[in-house]
Amino acid sequence: MLVVFGIDSDNERDWLLAGQTLQHILLVAFQCGLQTPSLNLPIQVAALRPKLQNLEGGGFPQILLRLGYPVDKIRSTQRRAPEDVIELV
Repeated sequence: MLVVFGIDSDNERDWLLAGQTLQHILLVAFQCGLQTPSLNLPIQVAALRPKLQNLEGGGFPQILLRLGYPVDKIRSTQRRAPEDVIELV
């Protein structure tokens, strides 16, 4: 399934709410065993973004997600140690 996630207004408050809502969607999808790769190129390309706005619901598109169950079991990717990516000052 393709999901266009959008907001009503294009302002900082709605960006924050969109991020919080997206976090919730991704966590629930993970709990249900769904994979959620993002397809953000249409959102980032200025000529394509208005075409997504014309879909049902309109608004300002923030992310395009694919939702689905994986065919094969997917192994977790290795994570770097926090000290490798966070610099304490």
